[in-house]
Amino acid sequence: MRAFLHVVDAVSEHSGRVVSYGLIPLTLVVFSEVIARYVFNNPFVWSYETGMYLWGTVGVLAGAYTLLHHTHVRMDVIYNRFSFRGKAVVNVITAFFFFFYMIVLILSTGQLAIFSIQTNQHTATAWGPPAYPLKIVIFIAVFLLFLQGVAQFIRDLYHARHGKELPWT
Repeated sequence: MRAFLHVVDAVSEHSGRVVSYGLIPLTLVVFSEVIARYVFNNPFVWSYETGMYLWGTVGVLAGAYTLLHHTHVRMDVIYNRFSFRGKAVVNVITAFFFFFYMIVLILSTGQLAIFSIQTNQHTATAWGPPAYPLKIVIFIAVFLLFLQGVAQFIRDLYHARHGKELPWT
């Protein structure tokens, strides 16, 4: 169990840090598009979709990292009133909604990625890049978020039961 938690945490930490560097090319793409469009009145055909692909990649792959560091949005006004153990109990109860949603997302994004690969799907724009790379990234991101959710559930279950953190995490 310890190895599983450490591997999941390490993958979430590493993927979050690596994907954060995607903000640099995203900024450059958006900046160059603004200059091309408003200074030279000659926008790039590829910049909008490139920006969307980069933003989509950064956005979805940051999910597991965000869950690892407990920075997802929650109802803090209510949640912060609970004790440490109470928070763990709430997390265990709400985890079932999370897992249901994640299983639906894994199945649907997996099917969309497979369909996109099988049909060599491209976007319907003038540039028309392939759609499957982003759909594959979305599937991977959802799976990583699911794994981090499992790790968090294990920790929360221990907290709820014993009133303290796992001793080896």
